[in-house]
Order: sequence, then structure tokens, then C-alpha cells
Amino acid sequence: MRNLDLDVRSTGLGVERSGGRANPERRASTPALPKKGFSLVELLVVIAVMATLATLTVGGVLKTLKNTRVRRINAMCASLQTALMGYKAQEGRWPCKLEPGKINNSSTIDDGNNPFQRERNQYLSIFTGENNWLVFEPLIPQRGTSKGYYLSTSEFFTRTKMPEKGKRKGGTRVVSLREAVDEGARPFPLGYPLPDDQTYFIYFRVEFNLQTDSVTVSRDGGAEDAARKRRQGR
Repeated sequence: MRNLDLDVRSTGLGVERSGGRANPERRASTPALPKKGFSLVELLVVIAVMATLATLTVGGVLKTLKNTRVRRINAMCASLQTALMGYKAQEGRWPCKLEPGKINNSSTIDDGNNPFQRERNQYLSIFTGENNWLVFEPLIPQRGTSKGYYLSTSEFFTRTKMPEKGKRKGGTRVVSLREAVDEGARPFPLGYPLPDDQTYFIYFRVEFNLQTDSVTVSRDGGAEDAARKRRQGR
């Protein structure tokens, strides 16, 4: 019986077998797979998606931060209003002189030629800008005395003058009310940084209604709008 030589050729494996044995000398070379990278279009799409996600994330963070600041300002308004009512209940009067129909006890409140507003304005006494110190100073704890403990000095902010250094004139700075009291800086107009731009400091608006014998402390919308216009013009 003759021995048969079997040749089994596997081109897929690149191996030849002769008589059931591997023949290492006759291996077929396997073609290398082509290397595939990202095209320019694919890279641009990825970059655009990442930029969109980053914009949405940053926008959400800024919105949350602004809402937090607004809530804090509203809380300060409520605290100031409560302190003023507490002063009235304790002392039997408001902490400053009130001129009906006047802003800062000087200029007449604008009624916009509206007779209904004119009638309402005759009972109002409004304080805005730096002049709100006339309202708040009697409520602020004075250094070395036991008077004026209607406000927590750590909760509020004021703008004070910076000391002059040599030929350099002092500007202004925003500090906590506690720091201003400790330094003996006066007066103490109270305010808050603009929620969407902390570089602007806005003073609280105080409105007394002599007809209802009540007070409202609020954000000054007019001053905020003016600050935003200045920011756009920078």
C-alpha cells in the first residue's frame, strides 16, 4: 500500500501542511489591514458637540448662581424690613424724618402725570441711593454702645471710602457692614452687588407709606437698569 502525500493548503491562515505536518518555510504573508483615522468632518462634529455641551453646562451654572444671589438679596430685603418694623414697635416712631411725597426728603416723587399715582405719592416717603443711610444708621450697632442692635452686621454690605495713600486719592470699596463698623467708617448706606454683574453695587430702595404706616424694602430696579446700560456701553 502506497503512502499518499497529502497537501493541505490554507491560504487564510497562511500555512501549508505536507503530510499533516506544518511547513514553516512556506508561510503565506497576511495582508495588513489599512489604518483608519477620523476625517476632518468627524472631528468638526465632535468639537461642535463638545462646545454645545460646555455652553449648556456653563449657562446652567451661571443661571443657578444668579438665582442664588437673587434669593440672598430678597432675604436681606426681608431682614431690613423686619428690623425697621421692630424699631418702630420698640421706639414708637420710624428711625428718620419722613417728608410725604418726597424722595430722600428733597425732590418730589414723579407721578408721570397720572392722577391716581399722584394721589398715592402724597402718602409716600422714599429713600434711594446712598441716602438710605438716613434710614438704616439708627438700626446699626454703634461701636462702644449698646444701641442699635436691630441688624446683624455680618449679613449686609456697604460702600465706604478707601483711605488716601500719599498722592494717591482714595476710591471706594464694598465691605461687610461689620468691617465698616469696626473701622468706624460712616455713613452706612446699605446695598447689594448686582446679581448678574458683581462689579456694580446697588443701594436698597426704602418706601414708607404714611397712610398705612408701613415700610417696604426692595431692590432698586431703576438703578439696576442704569448699571446694565453702563455695562453694555463699556
